[in-house]
Amino acid sequence: MTGLTQAATADRQGQTMFAKLRQQRHLKARAEGGVAVVTFAGRTARIARIRHFRQTDSVSPGGPLFSYPEHGLLGISSEDVEVIRDMVLSRLNSPSR
Repeated sequence: MTGLTQAATADRQGQTMFAKLRQQRHLKARAEGGVAVVTFAGRTARIARIRHFRQTDSVSPGGPLFSYPEHGLLGISSEDVEVIRDMVLSRLNSPSR
């Protein structure tokens, strides 16, 4: 390998998987009911959902199915989901102010 190719390979290997998903072109921002919402846009949203939630998808159109491992793209662990769920349920069960 040439020096340039080796450097490019080392850079790729050091990157986190799906690092480019953070780019603005993959994100969509909007306001809903006084709350700002940022989501993945288009095809990126589908890919992010499949990778984050360990879903099964075809490798290529019409190709074999593959169960993708969980990548945690959103930075929310299963423990975080439980805490958030408990907070929401607690708020919903509390008397109105």
